[in-house]
Amino acid sequence: MKALSAMIAHAIQSAIGTAVGLAKEVNAASSQPKVPSFSHEPYQRTEGMTVADYFDRLEWALQLNNIPKQKYADYARVHMGSELNTAFKFLITPKSPEEVPYSELRLILQQHFDEAKNKFVESIKFRNIRQQKGETIAQFVLRLKQGAALCEYGSFAYTHLPIDEEFRHVLTLNTSTHGLIRPRRAVYGAANIPAIWQRRMEAILQDSTNKVSFFR
Repeated sequence: MKALSAMIAHAIQSAIGTAVGLAKEVNAASSQPKVPSFSHEPYQRTEGMTVADYFDRLEWALQLNNIPKQKYADYARVHMGSELNTAFKFLITPKSPEEVPYSELRLILQQHFDEAKNKFVESIKFRNIRQQKGETIAQFVLRLKQGAALCEYGSFAYTHLPIDEEFRHVLTLNTSTHGLIRPRRAVYGAANIPAIWQRRMEAILQDSTNKVSFFR
């Protein structure tokens, strides 16, 4: 009888100990700070909606949900959508997105999407991009891509090819309003210009994989 009583007492003590341990684990888990739940719609380009407007609404939502300001950049990258993320990664290369603080992230995207750019001025800037001393081909091509993103060439990109001084007289135009015009850049209608453009682009892209220039 004593043995049975001892077994029952031991079982009760074990059960009580297990229950106490579980209660402590639950209390410890409940005492840990929870990550605030948050959701926000991604950016969609619509008439009247600017990137600045989107980030204003994102910041209001973050404030209402008591998200710490040091976490704003993380939440922005998660919720701002593929269009802004893709542009952001391209604009900050070779940096990593995690290296850029929220204030800089917002400024970069606002400048790229919201500020009106003079396409002709940007085209002139693009034509003056030159490879710098010590700059690798990859770095130079990246600067060309970033500059070209702000340009607008339409269907006649080859008209931005400069013409050597010694050959400009061949393309001299006789106009009724301005007399003789000797162009400085390739003009529409010259039969060999597209072929020259094609060769130039193939030379630029020769070290790039999975890329081809096709002009027709």
